Amino acid sequence: MTSKERVLAAINHQKTDRIPMDLGGTACSMVDKAYWKLKEHMGITGDVAPYRKGANVCYYDERIYDRLDIDIRRVFARQSEEYPRYHKDGTFSNEWGLVQRDTGQYVEIVKHPLADAEIKDLEDYPWPVARNMLDTSGMEARARQLYEENEYAIALRMPCNGIFEIACWLRGMENFMIDTIADPEFAHALVDKILQVQLDMYSLLLEETGRYVDIVESGDDYGSQQSLLISPDAYREFIFPARKKLNKKIKEKAPRA
Repeated sequence: MTSKERVLAAINHQKTDRIPMDLGGTACSMVDKAYWKLKEHMGITGDVAPYRKGANVCYYDERIYDRLDIDIRRVFARQSEEYPRYHKDGTFSNEWGLVQRDTGQYVEIVKHPLADAEIKDLEDYPWPVARNMLDTSGMEARARQLYEENEYAIALRMPCNGIFEIACWLRGMENFMIDTIADPEFAHALVDKILQVQLDMYSLLLEETGRYVDIVESGDDYGSQQSLLISPDAYREFIFPARKKLNKKIKEKAPRA
């Protein structure tokens, strides 16, 4: 089987010649320190440019995937040159207005910009614009090339974090959890604003690649190592409707995926 056949068979619950292998996606990437160590261990020399900054997973290196016989290849937008914006105190801001600090293994949020916001403030907040956030140059050509070669399954790399994650980051996790009970109107309004940005992002990316990709990555973080972070009832009320709308848009733009 080719890599593409293997992945698509597995997705469709069909027998494969071996388990498909993936690396470099949202759920299976290497933090930068692990990437550098593996690159050294494999004797791979020469650097590749990071596809983003201000995170701890910033590299996509085809040489490693070739060596490990990975079955999926990705297309992704590069980060706009405008972000992150670095400050004198060592922190930096991203497109959403989050202020963060690199602590070594992790990038930690040090300021939640909507922590004290009221619902009227959401209209005036400088929400990111998809075309200003993402550099899509070269995406269509790479997706078309992978499609024509017909060797690997093609995945669109997730362009940002999930709706629930971003709501917690902008508002602060404690505040957003309280909102779902004490101020549901605000919680719904915040989720709607985040959803609109994500709809625009996926529309932009899939306009370039939707006819070629086999998989579209989109995820979120709902659980800890012990339990759910949000109750099933709160998820169904606040997050699931937005999730359905985003999935619908993705399927419209990438009907093969």
